[in-house]
Amino acid sequence: MSKTIDDTFTLSSSSSESDDDSNDNVLTLLTGKRPQKNNNLPKPPPKRQTPSRVSTTKPTKNIDPFDIELPAVFQTSDHFHHLNTQYETMKSIIDKDERDLKRQYDKLQQHKARLIMELNDNGSYGRKRYDISEDSEIVDGLIKRDINGVGILRHFYFLSDVGDDFYLGDFEKVPLSLIFLIQRDIKVGYKKIEGDVKGFVMRVLDTTLNPMFLKSVNEMLLSEHESAVFDMSEVIELVEKCGGNTKIMGGDDRMKLPLKIDQFNNQLTLQLLRITVILNCYLSGDDIDWDRFVKLFILIISDHNANQRDYETLCYLIKTVLTKIKKKFNNEEFTKNVYAHISQLSTYNYGEENKESKKGDYQIKLGLLQLLNITDGIENTKIELEENLENIYEFSLQIKLLTMHYSPIIETNINSLKKIKDKVSNLKKNVYQSMQKLSSINCTIDNVDLTREELIMIITDDYQQLEYLNNLLQKKYDFLESDFFYNDV
Repeated sequence: MSKTIDDTFTLSSSSSESDDDSNDNVLTLLTGKRPQKNNNLPKPPPKRQTPSRVSTTKPTKNIDPFDIELPAVFQTSDHFHHLNTQYETMKSIIDKDERDLKRQYDKLQQHKARLIMELNDNGSYGRKRYDISEDSEIVDGLIKRDINGVGILRHFYFLSDVGDDFYLGDFEKVPLSLIFLIQRDIKVGYKKIEGDVKGFVMRVLDTTLNPMFLKSVNEMLLSEHESAVFDMSEVIELVEKCGGNTKIMGGDDRMKLPLKIDQFNNQLTLQLLRITVILNCYLSGDDIDWDRFVKLFILIISDHNANQRDYETLCYLIKTVLTKIKKKFNNEEFTKNVYAHISQLSTYNYGEENKESKKGDYQIKLGLLQLLNITDGIENTKIELEENLENIYEFSLQIKLLTMHYSPIIETNINSLKKIKDKVSNLKKNVYQSMQKLSSINCTIDNVDLTREELIMIITDDYQQLEYLNNLLQKKYDFLESDFFYNDV
């Protein structure tokens, strides 16, 4: 009989078990003990089942590039809030800086536009024009001076160029024969025009372009004529036609003078000589409006172009006026009137009418007083520099007047001289203390619209003026003290 696979397997198993039993029996016989099966033997590892292959490839789909998933670290609420706060803070700072920068840029552009407007307001009738692009170097240079504390140089200009617009009427030219006669002999020439002085003067003013002839006419009138030719209203009108800005006179006692960068004028000599003749004709009369005349006179001689470019002709005008006044009127009263009006002057920078320029006031007043050599009442004036330096300009002006007054050799006694010398010596100490204060690092300047450098420059100049005056007075004092006639004084 044939055996199946299952039978064979069964037999093999039985055979194996019987062999194990027979082995156990043999061991029992040898040892007397029946061996026990060791159940602690390691079992063979179970067979690992191989998992079926699973495809990891995801099905394709459309991906949005802006559909970004934040990493987990940024999804924590506290950390995200902190980062958001930092972002908002930085954004706020950057936005503020951008606004400040834009504001500064707009302010700078407005400043440039104002400077261009001021430069073009120069009385040249378009012949001298500035452009913000083509003349950027000039504008930038002015702005740098402003930023660096040096300041933009501005001056007062009363006269402007009238060009070919000067016209007084249809007058015939003065004959050459009469011109030569007046230049050769004033008295004979005056008799020729004595019957119509006003008509002759108008012809001369309108048609004469020869400065020498204008001077000859002025000398003739100064010497020979003794009656009024023009009234005050006519004088103001004529000066305005000569290029004078008479509107500044106003009606108030205190005149406000505008300061600007530049003023074109190519006819200074003719203008000044014409005005000299006009003022001379007015002062030939007896009924003088001193208030308006003094105002007009001050404005004319304050013109910066006249002082810088034609000082000689300006001095001739001043000499004519003062000569006429000394000849007919009380010169002391006139001087007091002039000093009073000068003291009340005020200035302002172009476009800033409501803001007074103390620096401009000081420069105008000092220039006028030096030009006229007026030191009225300075010997009795109390001069003192305030501790906060707020009155620095007034103090400096008084020092200059003091020097002007006592520098010339004047007759005085030794006691008066000693008082003056002691006064100057005390002022020197006062100024020196202020110089020491300014040199201190801790010095603060709050009440003065000046930089430290400008203050030091002004005070140093004052000290040098006082040093000079003190040495001069000391020499005079030593001279008088050594004089035999003063020993008993």
